[in-house]
Amino acid sequence: MSGRKRFDLFLIGGFSFLILLVIVLALLGASSLGKSRALFRQTHQNSFQAWIETERANADLITVHRAMKDVALSRNDEQLQSALNDVDTCDLNIRDYFSSMKVSDPGNPLLSDVMDAYNGWIPIKTWTITFAQNGQYELAAENTRVADYAQVKLIRSKMQLLIEQKRAEADKAYAQSEHMAAVYGQYLFWMTLLAVLLAVGMSVYVRSRLLQIQHTLHEEKEKLQITLNSIGDGVITTDTDRNVVGLNKVAEEFTGWKTAEAFGRPFSQVFDITNAYTGERAKDPVEEVLTTDSICLLENHTILTSRDGVRRHIADSAAPIKDENGETSGVVMIFRDVTERKLAEKLLMDSEERFRTIFEQAPIGIAVSDPATGRILEINGRFAEIIGRPRAAVMDVDWMSFTHPDDLRGDLDGAALLSAGKIPGYHMEKRYIRPDASVVWADMSVTLIKDRRSEGPVNLCMIADITELKNAERALAQSNTMLEATLQATADGIEALDLDGNFFFYNDQFRKMWDLPEDIADIDFTFAHILARLANPNAALSGIHDLMGRFPLEPFRELRLTDGRTIERYAKPILVDGQKTTGYVLSYRDISESKRRETEILYLNYHDLLTGLYNRAYFEEACSRLDCGRQLPISVIMGDINGLKLVNDAFGHKEGDKLLVEIARILSVCCRKEDILARTGGDEFCILLPQTAAADARAICKRIYSDCVKYGNKSVKDAFYLSISLGYATKTEAETTIESILAEAEGYMYKQKLLERKSMRSSLLSSIKTTMAEKNHITAEHEERLVALSKLIGEAMDLSDAQINELELLSTLHDLGKLSIDDQILNKPGDLTEDEWVEIRKHPEVGYRITQASPELAPIAEYILCHHEHWDGSGYPQGLRGEAIPLLSRIVSVVDSYDAMTQDRPYRTAMPRPDAIREILANAGTQFDPAVAQIFISVLQEFGC
Repeated sequence: MSGRKRFDLFLIGGFSFLILLVIVLALLGASSLGKSRALFRQTHQNSFQAWIETERANADLITVHRAMKDVALSRNDEQLQSALNDVDTCDLNIRDYFSSMKVSDPGNPLLSDVMDAYNGWIPIKTWTITFAQNGQYELAAENTRVADYAQVKLIRSKMQLLIEQKRAEADKAYAQSEHMAAVYGQYLFWMTLLAVLLAVGMSVYVRSRLLQIQHTLHEEKEKLQITLNSIGDGVITTDTDRNVVGLNKVAEEFTGWKTAEAFGRPFSQVFDITNAYTGERAKDPVEEVLTTDSICLLENHTILTSRDGVRRHIADSAAPIKDENGETSGVVMIFRDVTERKLAEKLLMDSEERFRTIFEQAPIGIAVSDPATGRILEINGRFAEIIGRPRAAVMDVDWMSFTHPDDLRGDLDGAALLSAGKIPGYHMEKRYIRPDASVVWADMSVTLIKDRRSEGPVNLCMIADITELKNAERALAQSNTMLEATLQATADGIEALDLDGNFFFYNDQFRKMWDLPEDIADIDFTFAHILARLANPNAALSGIHDLMGRFPLEPFRELRLTDGRTIERYAKPILVDGQKTTGYVLSYRDISESKRRETEILYLNYHDLLTGLYNRAYFEEACSRLDCGRQLPISVIMGDINGLKLVNDAFGHKEGDKLLVEIARILSVCCRKEDILARTGGDEFCILLPQTAAADARAICKRIYSDCVKYGNKSVKDAFYLSISLGYATKTEAETTIESILAEAEGYMYKQKLLERKSMRSSLLSSIKTTMAEKNHITAEHEERLVALSKLIGEAMDLSDAQINELELLSTLHDLGKLSIDDQILNKPGDLTEDEWVEIRKHPEVGYRITQASPELAPIAEYILCHHEHWDGSGYPQGLRGEAIPLLSRIVSVVDSYDAMTQDRPYRTAMPRPDAIREILANAGTQFDPAVAQIFISVLQEFGC
């Protein structure tokens, strides 16, 4: 078919289409006209209906107002109820009107004003109804005339505006309906006319356009040739015989053949291509196109060798050339030089190889995953090592499956934000669960990267194993916890400060020690609080860090508090790398008790604990200190208590201590303030009297003797006799040593002791008898009887005077050991227990020790020890028998037993004398010496005792 015929057919088809279009437009216009008229008529009808409803609502409003007047004027319940029914009916109609209008005309300000005014009428109506119901008709009428009328007037005025609005809307809708009908009629006419004109114009235009296209087509053909020569790709065309028809400039350059030279030559001769890897001839693209009658792409890695031997990497394709009937009339070969791209690809491959090496040998774990599914796409060896899984077990599974559950939420949230593009990446510390259920900590960073193997970006995840670090942190945290617990548990107050004086640690003891509140972050308040508790804040300020940067701190200082406490403060710098000071740790210890004990120890070092006097150490130090010329004359008095050991043994150390205290008191009273009085031994006292002559020292000794006598006269009930031997000496020349003066005073004291020994024995015996009498009321009479009977036996046995004297003393003191026995045992009315008998049997040994301690009583010590031994060896404490028992002990044993049997005791009544004599005779040879027993019986019979 010729081009002219095709053009005519095209023109006829276009004209027919325009006629059809005009008919369609006319039908659409007529249909639209009918629909528009119906729509505007409906709008007019709705507006008219709204106007009518508003008028009806206005009428209901008037009715409500009238009904309210009826309410005010009603005088009985029937009238009132009728009026209220009218009010409720009309009020319901008005509210229905408001509800429908709010739906059909929302946002109408006039409607809102009417509703607001009507709602404002409700409380007024309510008051009117309330007044009427309560019988207050006058108030109801007044409320209707004033408030009700004013509010109704306001509502009606606003309602009138709404009525006028609705009437205007109805009129406007009707006018618009008529207007739009006229407009659509004109529109249909002009559209039809326009369509006809367009059809005619289009036919003319199409004709002229086709002519223009033919002209343009020729020009484009010329331009195509120019374009082919100007593009960067090579273009070769062939006929169906596979001979070259044409080449563009680029093809001439790449092949080395000019168009004129190549025209008609075989394509394979002009286009010499080989495989870059094998060097073999590449497949002929023209041959393949003509064979397959389809587009043919060149093989990858194709090399084009030009006529002059230049080799180039080329790419692209060959396609068939079709004529107007769709028949293949030749082939067009389009190719480009991709040598630079191939070089870039090689560089990229090298780069990828380097990346792969880095990827595999990286010291951190690296993984690539799908952002959408979390599926692992690739991991390196270190990643597999960290998570404890082989690569094959990880590939194509999601990372959530081996993430610790406690870290999963945070990881998913970060991944979601990353995928949404809200963050460039995220970092977190997380845990992975290994197949053996162990947990490994990892420091993870995730970001998005582009991957040419994927359609979209992928997640690049890099992890480092920080399990050891976490274990170290955990150990450090545990260590810190233990350290803090230790610091909190210590009795010392501890605080830590930086160089600016800011707290970064303090324990509870520090806060309690200084009576600070729980929150002591305010450094100004804290130091003001501490300073207020110091006994001397100004002097102590340098010992306490302040806010003015008084560093470095003193390592140690004692602080005195106003409440009497002493606080010991230690400061130690906090060093970084052993050099740089970053702060201080200060510890506070309450050493008040230690100070008190220290003072006490110092006191004890120089004082006697019992008497409170100075001790020997202080006395010797005082002698050295005061032994100088300006203190001359210096006198020394030395004293030794008489009978202290005997008092201790006889009456107990308590009485001995009492003796020491009383002597110390008398000495203190008799000394002057400047004198040095010391207890230098168990029973020894020394007085150092500086600037004191011998006459003054002698006067002091007399006062001491006098006070001891006075005490004895006043304290007759004491178990001891207060007696001390004194000696004194005076240093008048500097050359004389103090030691010689002390020796002289001591010698004088011992001379006095010898002179007072006889009177001391009498005093001791008197004290012992007094004490024994107080301890056991029967002892005095018992001893008198024993002394009398023992003396008669001794005389009958022709004993010497010395033996009789010892026998008398033994009769007096044989029960001396009972001073150590509890009174309750001695005076117990019932039988003694075995333990109590054990205590009773100890008294001979106790009496033996007491008398052995005194030279005056030592001769009778052995007799006291044996006075409870039996002739047959069944006695105590040694179990002696026969003549091994001292004679005086055997005599006292018989006399003591007889007197015990014939006198009342707490545990039994006295035995008749004949019975007692028979008992003595019965036990002669077992308990008693038979000879002594017989002599004792004879004495009793002779003297009638």
